[in-house]
Amino acid sequence: MREKHPGVQDMASETFLKLSKLTKHMFVQQQEKEKEPFLCALIRDLPTALNDLQPHHKLMIYEGLGWMVSVIQDSFYQQQQLSGLMQYSHSELQMIL
Repeated sequence: MREKHPGVQDMASETFLKLSKLTKHMFVQQQEKEKEPFLCALIRDLPTALNDLQPHHKLMIYEGLGWMVSVIQDSFYQQQQLSGLMQYSHSELQMIL
């Protein structure tokens, strides 16, 4: 998603959203030989991933991550991930204000 060309950003964002909806449960499960679920890495690297995207692309990424967070069964863990997810958008909003 770091490609600056708008067509590539459109395709990457739309594909991410589509994959998020179809395989959301796989992103929240810790896979074999991984230290943490991939969702944790996505949220941690969110500022870098969203840096070059247009606002409508960012919304697609947030929607995809929201689909992933929605399938977490443990409410405490779900709240942690949601908090981490919203931290970047909150700090971005603070910079605007």
